[in-house]
Amino acid sequence: MFDGIEAAMIVYDVEEAARHIGGNTWFMDTPEDYFPILTIYFTYVAGQSDARGTVTLQAVHAAEL
Repeated sequence: MFDGIEAAMIVYDVEEAARHIGGNTWFMDTPEDYFPILTIYFTYVAGQSDARGTVTLQAVHAAEL
C-alpha cells in the first residue's frame, strides 16, 4: 500500500480533527481526495500549558480498494 509514497504529512489539531475512542486512544481519516483513504489510530497525551502533546502511531487501516 505504501509503495510509491515518498512522504506524507498532515498537520492537525488532534482535539479538533480526530475522534476520541477512549483513554488516550484516538483515530482520524485522511482527506477524501487522497487514495486510499487511511484511518489512523494513535494515542495522544496532551502537553502541559503551552507544551505540545505527544502522538504515538498505533495502527493504520486502508479503505477497501
